[in-house]
Amino acid sequence: MLMTFATHEVGPGFRVHVCQSAKFKTIRLKMLWRWPLSATSATKVALLPLVLRRGCRTWPTSRKIAVQLEQMYGSGFDVDIAKIGETHLVEWDMETPDPSYINGRPDLLTQALTFMRDIAFDPLLQEGGFSADYVATERTNLRHRLEGLINDKPRYAIHRLYEVMCAQESFAIGRNGRLEDLPELTAQELLDEYNQLRVGAPCDLYVVGDVNAEQTAELAAALFTVADRKPVAIPPATRKKAGEVRYAEEVADVNQAVLTMGLRSNVGYASPAYPALLVYNGVLGAYPHSKLFVNVREKNSLAYFASSRLESTKGLQYIVAGIDSSKYQSALDLIEAQIAAVKAGDFTTAELVAAQKSITTGLLSMQDDAEYIIDAHMLGQINGVERPPDAVIAAVQAVQPADVVAVANETELDTVFFLKGAASKDGVGHEN
Repeated sequence: MLMTFATHEVGPGFRVHVCQSAKFKTIRLKMLWRWPLSATSATKVALLPLVLRRGCRTWPTSRKIAVQLEQMYGSGFDVDIAKIGETHLVEWDMETPDPSYINGRPDLLTQALTFMRDIAFDPLLQEGGFSADYVATERTNLRHRLEGLINDKPRYAIHRLYEVMCAQESFAIGRNGRLEDLPELTAQELLDEYNQLRVGAPCDLYVVGDVNAEQTAELAAALFTVADRKPVAIPPATRKKAGEVRYAEEVADVNQAVLTMGLRSNVGYASPAYPALLVYNGVLGAYPHSKLFVNVREKNSLAYFASSRLESTKGLQYIVAGIDSSKYQSALDLIEAQIAAVKAGDFTTAELVAAQKSITTGLLSMQDDAEYIIDAHMLGQINGVERPPDAVIAAVQAVQPADVVAVANETELDTVFFLKGAASKDGVGHEN
């Protein structure tokens, strides 16, 4: 049985989503603050959870936090930052054992919610501000994370692709903010940003496990009372049409060059044609049986890897391929030929069915992962469209070749970014 959520509005801009299921031996909790992604706030928002997880008023040090989690039968806790479209997300993630498997059945759900509340809403303050030591340490850690992106060449190339492609849009900002903002970021500025999010960020609390939905919502309402809460409106992601194709390149110390291509689409997560978009991406490049892998990598040996992926909230698709720098033009031409083939309907019934089966298998298998169940539901919340997995599966299986062709022709190449080795003489010219 596929997982579904019961949603309760328990306060201004505060929703609790409960998926009651006995299939898991733990209770998974995730709380998300949503905030508009912007150049003025992104780095502060990225730094905030790193500082907050270091200590709160109740548990002011990492050691005391660790002791508390151990007393909760080895519960796990972490924080993270994400972005979906142009929504910036602060994530508080926790997993605690299902108390029915423990002698005495301790009330671990209440303990976990209380712990999460205290970390997020009752921070450690010293002389009216965040701990200067904690801010300094986590600022350094965030700097290392930003600087370390270059060590993952495909991820770095995709990041640079979007910086070029979306230069006039906030989507160009990475989820971890901007390196240039860190040196000037003070503890007071961080506290000011926190106070804005604390009362203004729409908050979604997810609970997945063998719990009572109504009682869990009532418990959350009692524990998470925040005075003067005034949630801000999060604008939808902007959409732009593809213009004349832009080409950019960057030289790096790489043994394997990375070719990335960004496409813009009129079809996204909220579109009726979304199931056909999934199948189109499956036929083109999402799987080992897709055209990019089979024709670019396997048959013609022009790439070490080649795939495509969607950012459906923003209406974007990217293609990434690891290649020899000298094979840039050949690889680019062959990838463009695969795109053209799908637009022309030049794919077999077997390719279509393989894509549908892979999508269906993925959706079914992900129902065994509580974190995916939460993230998939949040994607729908941000896009304003509920897409239950069973409905998506049925719609995907009903997609016809003409539907794939229609979606493919709504998708146009916008930007090519090439990360090449220093010794290469082959390339695409200067950024324009």
